[in-house]
Amino acid sequence: MSQNSLSEIRRSNLLFLIEQYGSIKRLNLALGRKEKDATLSQIKNKAPSSKTGAARQMGVAVARDIEKKLNYPFGWMDEEHPEIQPEPQGTGEINLKLGEKHKTTSQFTVIPLFEIRKRTTDGKFVPFRIGEIEMPNIFLERAAYPIEAEKALSFYVDELTANDFVSFGSIIVLDKSVKNYSKDGLYLVEINGNVFFRKIISSAKGGFIVQSSLSNSEHVQDLENLRIIGLCVFCWVQQPI
Repeated sequence: MSQNSLSEIRRSNLLFLIEQYGSIKRLNLALGRKEKDATLSQIKNKAPSSKTGAARQMGVAVARDIEKKLNYPFGWMDEEHPEIQPEPQGTGEINLKLGEKHKTTSQFTVIPLFEIRKRTTDGKFVPFRIGEIEMPNIFLERAAYPIEAEKALSFYVDELTANDFVSFGSIIVLDKSVKNYSKDGLYLVEINGNVFFRKIISSAKGGFIVQSSLSNSEHVQDLENLRIIGLCVFCWVQQPI
């Protein structure tokens, strides 16, 4: 494999990670980098080097660091992953037929699994990928809030993020396409650089009630001080049987 081919594979995987985390800023935070670190942005945009003029490429050190920090297998950044790559142009009819076949035979959807961890450097809560879950397609298709597979993310609730609405050990499935308030419910939101689960309810007096627990709520006129990452649509609760 040529170095150019390897660089393009790493860049393609980087684009996927940026899309998964929502922005380069959030990916930087997940990697323990400063929010405005320009390294990944330069690789994404193929920024020319100030010394050689050649397009910036991802080296071994950066690739291994990403894999380690996001809990991906060693060498993941160096491999092509057809399941996360866009379809090549000109193959629509073939892929449509394959997709129809897959739809009738596959019974599960693989959803990335994240955990919200507290960073020791600045105390902020940020998402880290810890694996994936398989969810029966029937849950996605026949739920009270149907969700398309490519819009789904999942989060494991630990002792740092558990509250009255999300219990320890549960797994939340999130519709990441919801970026604004759409209905009363549980949302994953970013507030001052930290990521939390918050229940948002439309108030009869105008504005919204934002709850972090049953006993802790705040009435706000608008939601401009928080950024909605997604709407929680499923909750799998861990319990003894």
